Amino acid sequence: MPIVCALPVAEVCGKLTNFDPQNPSETNWPWLAAIYRLPVASKLGKLSVARTMGANTELIDEESDMDGWQLVCSGALVNQRSVVVAAHCVTELGKLYPLDTAKIRVVLGKQFRSDLRVTKGLQRLRVSSITLHPNYDPLVLDSDVAILKLLDKARIGEYVLPICLPDAHDTVEPSRQRMVTGWSLLPDQKAGNLEKARVGRVILGDIVHCEQQYANYGVPISVSENMMCGRQGSGAEQSNICPADTGGILILPPVSSGSSLTPPHGQDSQAWKLLGLVSFGYDSLNCNPELYTVYTHVANFVNFIEENMT
Repeated sequence: MPIVCALPVAEVCGKLTNFDPQNPSETNWPWLAAIYRLPVASKLGKLSVARTMGANTELIDEESDMDGWQLVCSGALVNQRSVVVAAHCVTELGKLYPLDTAKIRVVLGKQFRSDLRVTKGLQRLRVSSITLHPNYDPLVLDSDVAILKLLDKARIGEYVLPICLPDAHDTVEPSRQRMVTGWSLLPDQKAGNLEKARVGRVILGDIVHCEQQYANYGVPISVSENMMCGRQGSGAEQSNICPADTGGILILPPVSSGSSLTPPHGQDSQAWKLLGLVSFGYDSLNCNPELYTVYTHVANFVNFIEENMT
């Protein structure tokens, strides 16, 4: 039964009924937005700044209406008109101003990576404005967050739904798992037209260890209070994602049933929340799960997001 669009975001956000913890890669993430750019952006070098620029189906033979557009990043729908993305996804490398909105498209309700795959609930939407955080620093990627305002409202329903925003408690709670999901920039030839969004479990790590690891690889960085470091770990089961290669969003699953944890301030224990945005990571040909990826710390920007999602 479709969700009533008139309900406030707080009442419908973060609901997910198709998640199987034993097979997370089959999940359809209703808030996951695919961000496309035109023209094709240039590739980065050693430090992969995740320039992650990125049910009823049928395969069509004719060209997609996204032909010529490049999947460059993944973002998160936070209400019917607003998508949160990393600022570097919607700017030119090293620049402080956003791209022309005509060069950005947002696709919601995407169940397969292939643009030739027609799925129920798929929405291709234009962007009316791009708001970068005023403190965004394109050189060190501090405050790496932006809001895309959609020209037309997203249709909320089974396949498209906003995610809830976090608070400080969600970030520090040690016993709850985090997950990263996003669209691969390059298609998986083996999966073909059946390829879905990539997903993996994330362990948040110590900032000092994170900075030391980058220094050991010859890429000195400084992790600010607006960033978080996370790795998948050598025992990461059911992971098929290289976060810094795919971009994506860091999300917090609901409190599991039977948990002794109680959500603060009367929050819904069954709501999924947006914790981070993939900002950058160290290139690894083997996608070493022990390597840290750096995420924008979304909890620090909730006021900015809420002020710009009206």
